[in-house]
Amino acid sequence: MIGRLLLTLACLALILAQLPAHLAGRLLAAACAERCRLATTSGTLWRGQGQLYIASDKDWHALGLLAWQLPAGDALARARLEQGQIVWSAPGRIDIDGISLPAAALLSQPELDLPLGSWQGTLQLKATRLQWALTSKTTRANGELHWLGAASGLLGERPLGDYRFDWHWDGETADAAISGGRPGEIRVAGRLDPPRLHGGIELQGEAGRFLAPYLSLLPGLAGNDEDGRYTVDYRWH
Repeated sequence: MIGRLLLTLACLALILAQLPAHLAGRLLAAACAERCRLATTSGTLWRGQGQLYIASDKDWHALGLLAWQLPAGDALARARLEQGQIVWSAPGRIDIDGISLPAAALLSQPELDLPLGSWQGTLQLKATRLQWALTSKTTRANGELHWLGAASGLLGERPLGDYRFDWHWDGETADAAISGGRPGEIRVAGRLDPPRLHGGIELQGEAGRFLAPYLSLLPGLAGNDEDGRYTVDYRWH
């Protein structure tokens, strides 16, 4: 009797160990309401890889090769997406670094309710950590979000430079320090402290002549076109 039970458990373990990687694709698609997909998968559910795609509006964006392993040495799980990685390093902690995706893949998501436009550039998560207590539903997080090669069809697809958002989420509210621009043309420094966005914008040369009419549409803007210096202090409810 005991021998038969052990044999059954061994067979079950062998079956589980060989579950195909395409099952991870099904689980991922269900978790993101069919807005992300894994294609051309190989390996097993526990150690595999596949091409990751994410939908925004009517387009699908290729994010690159996603490879995963669980468990992974000293971590509960580890995944790599091109040059970036996600590490589930402890029961209540996930670390993310170097994960990149097209700006259009995120900024065109209907849930964000942003103006439609051809968002351009690359969004990159760096030094990001999510933490939670096993006895609580509250999740805290902080990290860096970089927007590299920023541009938008809303602004004539003019290159806007690179920007950095140092953000923090305490489980209830978020805040962020914003900095960046395009050398010799655009400089931005400010803060997002909901429900307030405040800071300064400096435009020089051709960038000032091109972008000034767009800036005049921003709420809470003060300044003038002569020296290209503006301040923003906007509150929403």
